[in-house]
Amino acid sequence: MRAVAILAHLMDADANLGPESLARLEAAIRLHKEEPFELFLTTGWNYRQDCPRMIGEVMAEVLKKAHHIDDSLIIADINARDTVGDAYFLRKNAVIPMNIRDLVVVTSDYHVDRAEFIFRSFCPAKVTLRVVGAKTDLYRDGTVQLHEEHSLAAFQDTFAGVDFSEDRQVCNALRTRHPYYNGEVYGQLECEL
Repeated sequence: MRAVAILAHLMDADANLGPESLARLEAAIRLHKEEPFELFLTTGWNYRQDCPRMIGEVMAEVLKKAHHIDDSLIIADINARDTVGDAYFLRKNAVIPMNIRDLVVVTSDYHVDRAEFIFRSFCPAKVTLRVVGAKTDLYRDGTVQLHEEHSLAAFQDTFAGVDFSEDRQVCNALRTRHPYYNGEVYGQLECEL
């Protein structure tokens, strides 16, 4: 199966997607027109306290309404709180159970290298992975690039010694070492294995 995962960026309090989220959706649609996807995956939880909507579901709605993608071709995974969660939950809830063999991940151009490293860590070896970046004005921004480098180093520290083929090890690292999943910033992740 050939699938595209469209990583969410931001939305406002009224659940209007921000420019980067919209650019990522549009990039995925352009790719779909070149070589159709059998499945669209959107991700993202309810990260805003001033909005009850899950950004992954809002992304899915825009695919349906603005881009006329059939509902049966879209899965919104609302568990991820960041790119690490995107890769973990998509692997657990879609890539492995749905036997996805060809996965295209769409993010922003400045985020491609880190996203690719993270998704390659989580994806089974049999999955062909390609990460595509929607164009932004931040690609050459030094502050953004520094943030990407620091975030990649934090990912490597968080998962040092973890066997990514073992869900229990991955989930344990998330729930004990990652601030978005260990209770430091948001509630602690519960492992369901």
